[in-house]
Amino acid sequence: PALEIGCRMGWSACHLALAGVELDVIDPMLGRWMFYNSVQQSLSAAGVREQVNLLPGYSPHAVATVAQERQQPWSLLFIDGDHETVGPLLDAIACEPLAATDALVVFHDLASPHVAEGLEYFRRKGWQTQIYQTMQIMGIAWRGNVQPIAHQPDPRITWALSAHLQQFTVCGIDLSPTAPSDDWILVGDQRLQRIRHYLAEPNYARALHLVVAAKEAGELSPELDELRQQILTASDHGEVLPDRLPLPMAPAFEPGELYPLRSHNLIAFPDWHQSEAVLYDDLVYLLRTVLVLPKGDRTTLLIYSGDMDVEEADLALSSVALEVLAELGLDPDLTPEISLVTPLGAEEWVALRPHLHSRISLVHEDGDALAIAQANNLPILSTE
Repeated sequence: PALEIGCRMGWSACHLALAGVELDVIDPMLGRWMFYNSVQQSLSAAGVREQVNLLPGYSPHAVATVAQERQQPWSLLFIDGDHETVGPLLDAIACEPLAATDALVVFHDLASPHVAEGLEYFRRKGWQTQIYQTMQIMGIAWRGNVQPIAHQPDPRITWALSAHLQQFTVCGIDLSPTAPSDDWILVGDQRLQRIRHYLAEPNYARALHLVVAAKEAGELSPELDELRQQILTASDHGEVLPDRLPLPMAPAFEPGELYPLRSHNLIAFPDWHQSEAVLYDDLVYLLRTVLVLPKGDRTTLLIYSGDMDVEEADLALSSVALEVLAELGLDPDLTPEISLVTPLGAEEWVALRPHLHSRISLVHEDGDALAIAQANNLPILSTE
């Protein structure tokens, strides 16, 4: 199993799942239906939806919750979530004890010193670490029976290594890393003084890292606790790392928020895999049927796009619609609203069906989609 923190629109999740891993994905944006649906569609188009568990929530809170549910350590962890202040360090602290004995951790965007602090945490905990000199800089940490992929930086680019990365080795470049910071050899009052220095600077990530190192070394004091809370509050992470937080459910599907539904809603399921000529004829018939309906300004036509690229489907549909509007001499403001419907799950179809009043039957239809949507039970629109 693998874990991804931060998936944005799902590009990296698709690639990770295509590599064959069983993937848990944590991202707060998955709590918004538009993002959740977009990521879900990308995974479905890549044929990996069943391998990926999409979990709306914030790390590091959600990491412990998901791990408790899974009851199995992750052997691959991709950390690409909160890049600000102490965020990457908190993700590292949450993930490190939940990694398998043989594990690889990948960080994205080490151009940020805050992200580099997360990789430094693994280095300090005894993991092997390495930098990949790419545009935004990748970093890896590994332990056990793991062989990292070799990477050769683009030889056409003169790479410069930022000061906050010079303690790491760089794959494919013969550079000797600098000695680790003396931060990690400080104890007692000297460590407290350094923490206060970083807090004032401010370098919240390193200040918090030193607090964590002190606690790991058994240095427990009210002053350390107070400094910890000051750092978290100053970095806008004042309510982090509770023992357990419930993981939010996937967002509820609200058809009215996703589609321009009106008082009369129709749907059609063209087969987009027909030849261009046949598809054109079907779309012309479909739009001629709908655009002349009375009270068109109260009607919406939903057209299922299947696995067709949405932009290509929209372009084809817009072209035919403009042609039919011109042919019939219709006022676009008085015609039905037209919207594409991308692939939905069974539960989403259950939510959408009560809003549908009838279906427009076509000569060439997507039979599989009709079955999944259970749209065969909808009344057929009469054009008589």
